[in-house]
Amino acid sequence: MLAAVVADTKVSAWDAATNEERKFFVDLCRSLTFSDQSLYDRLVTLHDEEPQLLAQLTSRERELLGYIDAGLSNQQIADRIDVSLTTVKWHLQNLYAKLGVTNRSAPLTRARVLSLLSR
Repeated sequence: MLAAVVADTKVSAWDAATNEERKFFVDLCRSLTFSDQSLYDRLVTLHDEEPQLLAQLTSRERELLGYIDAGLSNQQIADRIDVSLTTVKWHLQNLYAKLGVTNRSAPLTRARVLSLLSR
């Protein structure tokens, strides 16, 4: 029964869980039988990739997260760190790719899950 509930859950929803919640869920799922093993594999992958993800972020990308969190526009960020708007956009594209997100608000949620920003 629980495996069916897990199977009905969208994998993208797991990204918003904290690391502790995800670890608990992975441990719980180890005892379940899934008709689609790829679902379990994806959950484990999401859990295991967090330490690697943190190591991949540059100090500039972490800095940009803070500016996004503060509500600064791309132009305001460029002015603050004395780079071109194009450079800010390039850094943001790299940041979004590393965090596996596609829009400006999503990295904040992901960064909070990874404890890169305070809640």
